[in-house]
Amino acid sequence: MLEGYWELYPVTEGTRTLLLCQLALDSSIPLPARVVKNYLEKSFSEALVSLREQVLLGESARMGAVTH
Repeated sequence: MLEGYWELYPVTEGTRTLLLCQLALDSSIPLPARVVKNYLEKSFSEALVSLREQVLLGESARMGAVTH
């Protein structure tokens, strides 16, 4: 099972965002550290892409609300 969390904090007067993230993989069988690391890196990368898409969708919706 993959568990974790992330927190977003605005920094530099809102022009940047600090992302704090923790991921943990709890498997029912022992796995080599390299397998766990590769899985977590792939999962984290996919999560960041998803987060970026959600942020861009939010910005697009916000801009649409302002211009219409």
